[in-house]
Amino acid sequence: MAASYASSSVIAEDVIRRVVERFYAEVRKDPLLAPVFEAHIADWAAHNDRMCDFWSSIMNGTGRYSGRPLEVHRRIGSVTASHFERWVNLFKEICETSCDSQDRDRLVTAAQRMRTAMSHNLRA
Repeated sequence: MAASYASSSVIAEDVIRRVVERFYAEVRKDPLLAPVFEAHIADWAAHNDRMCDFWSSIMNGTGRYSGRPLEVHRRIGSVTASHFERWVNLFKEICETSCDSQDRDRLVTAAQRMRTAMSHNLRA
């Protein structure tokens, strides 16, 4: 998933951090998502830092993230389309209260594309 959704407008790093931290705080409370994440993440601060690098790379082309998200999700094994659907809907809710409309639209569009790609590739 090396796709970049970077455009000429940059999403401020503090906006990315705010979205990531609020999102994963909600993930940890979500009845569908929490069990999957809690089983695989021991250090939430490190995870959030990595996700900030991921979103900065995807949205702003910073190149701070290096990894293979598809392979990580394959190793989990129990991730279904319903998990991705809940993930993107929760992400959208967080973006609606954490960003201006331009940043929200860009982030949500990228998340929806990731959901589609990940769901498709995990079935393959």
